[in-house]
Amino acid sequence: MRRKTLVISSTVYLVFIILMIGCAKKYNYATDEPFVIATSYSAGPDDYRNMYDRNISIDQDGNLVLYTTGNSDIVLGDDVPMLEVQLDEAQVIEIEDVIQEQNFLSLRDDVSTPSEDGGYGYVTVNVENKSKEVGGLNPDDPQFNEVHRYIFSLVDDDDFTEWKEEVEEYIWERNSLRTNEKTDYHEEEPFLILSLERYWGDSSRNVYYHNILIDLDGNLVVSADESAYEYIEDDGTDSENRVQDVYARTIEMQVDDKKLEKLQELIQMHFWKLNESIANSDGGSKRESITVQLTDEAKEVRGSDPDHHRFLAIRDEIMDILDKETYEAWEDEVNEDLWEKNELNSNKKTDYSEDGPFLVLNMEEKIAEDSISRYYHQVSINMDGKLVLAAEMGLGVEIDDDAPVIEKQLSDNELEKVKGLIEAYFWKLEDFNYGASGERQMDEIIIHLTDDTIRVRSNNPDDDKFLSIRNEVINSMDEDARKAWEKEIEKHVSE
Repeated sequence: MRRKTLVISSTVYLVFIILMIGCAKKYNYATDEPFVIATSYSAGPDDYRNMYDRNISIDQDGNLVLYTTGNSDIVLGDDVPMLEVQLDEAQVIEIEDVIQEQNFLSLRDDVSTPSEDGGYGYVTVNVENKSKEVGGLNPDDPQFNEVHRYIFSLVDDDDFTEWKEEVEEYIWERNSLRTNEKTDYHEEEPFLILSLERYWGDSSRNVYYHNILIDLDGNLVVSADESAYEYIEDDGTDSENRVQDVYARTIEMQVDDKKLEKLQELIQMHFWKLNESIANSDGGSKRESITVQLTDEAKEVRGSDPDHHRFLAIRDEIMDILDKETYEAWEDEVNEDLWEKNELNSNKKTDYSEDGPFLVLNMEEKIAEDSISRYYHQVSINMDGKLVLAAEMGLGVEIDDDAPVIEKQLSDNELEKVKGLIEAYFWKLEDFNYGASGERQMDEIIIHLTDDTIRVRSNNPDDDKFLSIRNEVINSMDEDARKAWEKEIEKHVSE
């Protein structure tokens, strides 16, 4: 029995060794051509300049080449940009190991995920007397994805981005003007439109647009509208009626021939090379767009605070044509008009609460300079003109019911002055205003309406609008009485 067991054990061990040797056998990669090629391209739909393939080939000598072959709809020449990188021997060995570790030759050929968009990815590995291609739409095989990802990671991100920009510009130069000269500008419509998102009342909730329209006769019009200008093809609508204006007065001026030609040169030099959507690396907030209208087509390029140099070249040239003082004065008029129409009238911002104070001013105070404990000086005013100055509890501080207060009856003139400042300034304030000094003490103005309550806070406020309201409320009290009260409160909270 021992002999039989030994024979069986030896046989199993021998089979295991043979299997291990077979598994460990290295791929014999091709030496007369690239041994691996990785490919990636968009499934679309997209701008034609993005519909090209990105290929990386690597041979046994460490020659890495990033290149494109385009597609059937894109004309390319022999001078299409390529990026060449020299890999060292260790990097080549590492690539070979990654391919073998992922058992590439054993993967199924099609690793697609069913979808209508996304991107295609492929990897072709060439070994002696054999070639295997694996890939598909939105590949989901982790072993394939590891090989594909690793090969593309060998190209520096900045180098890759620069190569893409060169290829896209090359494609434009070879293809864009091939079917249309792009100079057949619309003669009955503005051929160039710059739309700039703006806020009235200094609040991002209140959006409107400056639309700057220029036609071939050099007529420039700046209007304030509720939306950006939008090209509508062959609808018979006068362009001036396509957007609802929010302010009647426009800026109108004549652009001279020299400046008009400069704009057209910049359009030819930059505009058609831009993608329709521009991303800002910092995110951006306000939307901007440039639209160029030809006789039979139009293109809009848009983004949030776009920072692409080609976009900026055109935008800045348009803005330089405008008289700066005239434009800024007009913008101030628009903002004031919008505030009066929308804030006071439409939203009933003067329907103050009758049930309690309509105005509350909170001013944060420290117990001591080095203490984290805080409390508030609170001034409240109701619609009958009753003003109350009291202390309110804060972090680490409680205020007893017997704490001293000041009460005063405001005159009608004093009350109207406070309300007038609220209506003139409060609704133009952001919800939170950072003081330039960066102090942490917090001041707060609260307005109670019949159906809403709005708060504006500021750390050590330096906004003139905020300060006008706060200081008027403070100055409504007798200064000596207020200072005496402050000393009493300091003593009260420190006990």
